[in-house]
Amino acid sequence: MTHHLFHTDFKTVSARVDKCFALQVKHDDLKEAAGRFVEELVAGKEFIADHKPTQVEVLDQGIKAVNEELLSLLGSLHEGLYVNATSPPADVVNALEQLQERLAQLKVLTASVDSCQSQQAHAQQLGKTAKDSIQPG
Repeated sequence: MTHHLFHTDFKTVSARVDKCFALQVKHDDLKEAAGRFVEELVAGKEFIADHKPTQVEVLDQGIKAVNEELLSLLGSLHEGLYVNATSPPADVVNALEQLQERLAQLKVLTASVDSCQSQQAHAQQLGKTAKDSIQPG
């Protein structure tokens, strides 16, 4: 009977040791994954920092081009068939519809710039949050 109790206790202890070992392996894997996450986050920040000046320049040029086009469109409304009282109304309406289509295209373009700025703000906040909450080791 003592032999049977010893064997049962050994099985129980062995199962618990195996479970603890499995949990330790999972814990080690989690720590390793957290460390890799922080490394990738740092690499991502470096990538952004390396490419930011170029992207800022591209955005600045795009903004300048959109502003110039908007000024040109505004200026065109003060000349030609828009101010000529003898212009056929159908031509004026057609020209205004084309102008409206171009403004819609510019709105889509500026919305993508707004989206980029929002994504950048979220990425910066995520970086702060992740760095503050996950410490490797």
